[in-house]
Amino acid sequence: MKHIPSIALFMLCLLVAVACETEDGGGAKESVTVGTWNVGLAYNFVPLAKERQPEVVKALSGATEDVLCLQEVWTDDDLAALETAAKAAGFTEVYQHKTPEDTAGLAAACTEGDTKELGPCAQKNCEKAPDLVGCVQEKCGPQLAAISGSCLTCLASNLSLTLPQILDKCGKEGAAYSWGGYNGLMLLSRKPLTNKKHTLLDSALVRRSVLTAEIAAPGGSGTIQVACTHLTAGLESIKYPGTFKNWEEEQAAQVDALLKMMRPAADGPSVILGDLNASPEKTGITGEYKANYAKFGAAGYASPYADQSAPKCTFCGSNLLVSGGADKGGEDSILDHVLTRGWSGTVGSPARTYDGTVSVTAADGKKDTNLSDHFGVSVKLTSK
Repeated sequence: MKHIPSIALFMLCLLVAVACETEDGGGAKESVTVGTWNVGLAYNFVPLAKERQPEVVKALSGATEDVLCLQEVWTDDDLAALETAAKAAGFTEVYQHKTPEDTAGLAAACTEGDTKELGPCAQKNCEKAPDLVGCVQEKCGPQLAAISGSCLTCLASNLSLTLPQILDKCGKEGAAYSWGGYNGLMLLSRKPLTNKKHTLLDSALVRRSVLTAEIAAPGGSGTIQVACTHLTAGLESIKYPGTFKNWEEEQAAQVDALLKMMRPAADGPSVILGDLNASPEKTGITGEYKANYAKFGAAGYASPYADQSAPKCTFCGSNLLVSGGADKGGEDSILDHVLTRGWSGTVGSPARTYDGTVSVTAADGKKDTNLSDHFGVSVKLTSK
């Protein structure tokens, strides 16, 4: 067999959209880099979401992963903007499945009694706050604790609106899920996605889903099953409103459901990408819902990033958005994961990504901030 000239090999690698590595013997290995990033575009919850949005779009337009799972893209405008950025970055596949909640016929969620004290307190102290949720929790804690569960859910469902609009809307209609019922997920790929499927998970307050698909494995060895998800968070400051005992039990059921939808290890390799809101406990790393995280290991999944001798946190107290935001608890943990199972080649180059700072202009002037309250993770899978 004739040797392929190096320039032809390089062009071939570009055409199949995978990285190629040359072995000492002159043969070529192929690789695919898979990653996850929670972009934190949670308006009125994660600080400076509006100001950061252009920077998130810019960062995504320069993405280098071959497959990337995004979380917390909650609005139609942001889904469209990030799809444009993804295509500019060379992603040929943009998979999303919108899950808007049908609120027609639902009774008004908030009574006059619910908002009689909360409304004036929130408007007085928080109407112009960049972090509405954090401000209300801090300034109007007793009033917030006194409202009904249905009212709380409706308020959370409309966080993309202004405070007066939220109060007015929830006084007229109801809602069961935040962000209008959207799941916030996007699965991006430079390689064709096949067998695409969306699955809803049992959840309260925030709609949780899984996007699954398959990509051709590098080296021509079958396919890799990919799952993109964002599991229930430990919202301990909010009374659990769902069908389980608490937030942790709800997440445990989601982990079980996710593992059941993954193909058996004997049928080929698979990866799970996303903000799992669960973390191992290691030196310098805070454990979060550790028993739920252990379920993945028991099912044969490894976390190349978290399994390093000294990994860095992905949800960190030093993150400028975490230290000033409403999402407290679990700081200095590894919530964001690329989990792998069954890959026969090399699993390497685990890295923390999207962890730089940017300068944005807010209402009170220029601020240095992180791109998101979460950092990303990537891992490279290389053929034998």
